[in-house]
Amino acid sequence: MTGPDFRFEAPAGWKVTRQDGTVTAADGTTLVRVQTFNLLKPYKHALLGRATRELDGDAAKLAAALSAKIAARATLAVAGHDARMYTLAYGKNRQQITFVLDGSREYELICKIDSAKAASACAQLASTFSLT
Repeated sequence: MTGPDFRFEAPAGWKVTRQDGTVTAADGTTLVRVQTFNLLKPYKHALLGRATRELDGDAAKLAAALSAKIAARATLAVAGHDARMYTLAYGKNRQQITFVLDGSREYELICKIDSAKAASACAQLASTFSLT
């Protein structure tokens, strides 16, 4: 799948939609999505601590809005860029959101799955994501 300045692989046979720079691949209630946002201030690695605190707050607000719990959080590298990943659990569902920071852009890699189904789609999204 390709977006304006990124690409990733989705499971074969999933329905793909593109809208306003967002690319979504879905199979029923399971989906992977990449969307982009412009940052107000350019990101550089020296800001990782500050960015982590801000993203932790954003993830907590999202979890509260979904009546979810943050089941996992981690700082990692995705496509060679700083990233912060959160797994939200609500009922039998999971939503994994990975914020990839690159200069003036933030890429949100979103994976919504039934906990018993398609967990590999989240790993595939993060491992195949790249900037073009």
